[in-house]
Amino acid sequence: SQTEFRICYNSRMGLRTELGKFFWGRIGAYPVQIRGERFACHPLHCSVWRKFAADKRERGALDALESLPANAVMWDIGAHIGLMTLFAARKCAKVVCFEPDPVALQYLSWNIARNAALVGAAMGAQTGFRAMGVTNGKDFGTGHTRFNPPDSARTVLAPCLGPEVWCAWLRAEPPHLVKMDIEGGEFELLPAMSEWLEKHRPKMLLSLHAVPLRDAGIMSEQQASDAMRQCANLLSFYREFTELHSGEKIPVSEMPARMLAKGKAWHEGILLQ
Repeated sequence: SQTEFRICYNSRMGLRTELGKFFWGRIGAYPVQIRGERFACHPLHCSVWRKFAADKRERGALDALESLPANAVMWDIGAHIGLMTLFAARKCAKVVCFEPDPVALQYLSWNIARNAALVGAAMGAQTGFRAMGVTNGKDFGTGHTRFNPPDSARTVLAPCLGPEVWCAWLRAEPPHLVKMDIEGGEFELLPAMSEWLEKHRPKMLLSLHAVPLRDAGIMSEQQASDAMRQCANLLSFYREFTELHSGEKIPVSEMPARMLAKGKAWHEGILLQ
């Protein structure tokens, strides 16, 4: 059935976006072409897909996906609505995506390609249900969701899978590329994955959120610095990384200082290989 949308002007989004949601909602899907690949996506996020299709975001990540062999397996940890998942599913033999946000999960299920496997849970250091909240004032499905949110955040209980679950999957079908964008959860998950990462050394598209969390008051300056030093130590076997927004190659040992100096640009991602 067609998705119904009510026009409600929002000065932050703009009239063009609101009209686009309404129009494409009546059509039933938003058509997107990303580097020659055509998709039909949920119309609620038409402005996001439009920017993505214009190569205005995640350009370096898309370059990395295009370089993978046809038999590649990718893990998309923090898939959100599927920006990377859909394109990856056309380029790889298989994509496994993880998303615990219950609203984003609905849109991801709507968008998902046939050769992508969807896991409606987070990856973490322990298995169980955990409080997850929105940290940037928006709602689930559009905002930045993370575990251990501030007291003022809207929260839900979200499922989380520990190493006893996902380690078996990694051993059975090791991914060629791991994309991780989980709003600070990387500082918990990377230590749990470090042994496997060092052994297999897949390409990694990694977003680091110490500075955004520090600026939001969720991390102190010292905690942000310690978290980045820990990341550099855990990932030192990669030797160097590529900064996606600049293309610059930098030794992993310089990660903490460069990240804290450059600020929010760092959460746009790095490529380790």
